Amino acid sequence: MPHAYHKADGQGVWSLLDRSVMFTFLNDPVFVAFLLSGGIFAVFFILIHYLGKKATLSETSEKAIQPDNKPKLDFIGHINAGNKAMTNYQFETALEHFQEALTFRQDDPTLHFKIARLFVQKEDYARAAQGFKNVISLNPGQLEAYYELARVFYATGSLAEAHQQLDEALKINPGHGDSLRLKIKLFEKQEQPELALPLLEQLIEKHHRNKEYRQLYAELLQKAGEFQKALTQYQMMIEWDPSKTAIYRKGMGQIYYEQGDFKNAIHCFRQCFSTEDGPVDPAIASDRELKSQLAAALCNEGVLLFNTEQTDEAITLYNEALSHEQENPDIYYNLGKALAESGNTHDALQNFQNVINLNPQDAATFYEIGILHDNKGNTVEAIQYYQTSLELDPKHVKAYFSLGTLYGIEGKYNDAVTYLSEAIKLDPTYIDAIYNLAVAMEKVKQLKKAAQLYKKVLSLNENHTEARSNLAHLQRELKTN
Repeated sequence: MPHAYHKADGQGVWSLLDRSVMFTFLNDPVFVAFLLSGGIFAVFFILIHYLGKKATLSETSEKAIQPDNKPKLDFIGHINAGNKAMTNYQFETALEHFQEALTFRQDDPTLHFKIARLFVQKEDYARAAQGFKNVISLNPGQLEAYYELARVFYATGSLAEAHQQLDEALKINPGHGDSLRLKIKLFEKQEQPELALPLLEQLIEKHHRNKEYRQLYAELLQKAGEFQKALTQYQMMIEWDPSKTAIYRKGMGQIYYEQGDFKNAIHCFRQCFSTEDGPVDPAIASDRELKSQLAAALCNEGVLLFNTEQTDEAITLYNEALSHEQENPDIYYNLGKALAESGNTHDALQNFQNVINLNPQDAATFYEIGILHDNKGNTVEAIQYYQTSLELDPKHVKAYFSLGTLYGIEGKYNDAVTYLSEAIKLDPTYIDAIYNLAVAMEKVKQLKKAAQLYKKVLSLNENHTEARSNLAHLQRELKTN
């Protein structure tokens, strides 16, 4: 049976073989060099692995200390970060950084100013005001803090406090443009243009040809009632800035209108829409206020013409007014009266109806419609419109007079006495009402009262022939009885 080798012995044989082979390779220079380079590579690999692992551990440890991986900022760092956030309109972020910066320097007025401005952006005016006050306490000579604090007071309606802060700013710099402009704005809001004018003149003296100041100056002169100076300013601005002629003409038209010079007002307003110097500015062409003002001037001039019995000319102006303003009941009313006067009852009624459509509570218009029906003999309709007029206006003296007169014509003398008496209570010198009441009193056999009323008519107008004749007849009748 073959002899079996022990495992240990077998290993020993292979060890001898390995050593024999190894000894042979060690005597080979190439092998030695290869062996050395492999060793160096292994050491280098182990070192890199170790350093990488150490870096990972270090990073993990740092993250444990600073979870958001953000470096801690100092004062300048927060200022720079806040300024950058502001340029990107990130106001909340900016505020956070500036407030952090404040923990480093509590007494920095510039930083308090930045924070206060941010509270203005947030419309947190209480904290903004406190912020600007902090600036002033730290640096009483900082003009901008007074100005900004005045703006906060203006925004919150504290106008007196705003004036006080602006006065402080102007003590530091009497020519500070922003403070002067805001003070002018305050006086405008308080409807005190006469106080704003000297300040604006101060700005104009420094900026002589500033068109914005000049236009505002003309407007304030107008509000202050210095109409001639305002007209002069507007005329000068037309020469300086022809591109805004229509705006200046509008201002001139408003002045003429306020003075009751409707002809010149109409001329100026019409020129605003003139195409003589080129196309009309679209903003002017669609200016509803300007069109309404032109319509009002035309209507008022029409009234003056109507009152001087130039009815046709008045109708022409009323129609032009309606081409600019279709929602003004006064124009329809005056046109209706003028058409009625010219005998055009149909169109007059239509215009009066337009008034009622726009203003169903217009007592005067119901009265005018009653007159039209009265003149046409439509008694029932006339009475209805007169009564509606009185329901809307219980002090409409002419409605009492017309209704009482109509009842007298209809033979309803007691009703006539009632309504005519009311007319006289409202107007004790209304001669026609007194005379008609005297006639009604005769009809109801109250002759002594009738005689007294005729005498009153003659005391107001001694040439009233009907009253004199009726009184003479009545006195003879009283003597006979």
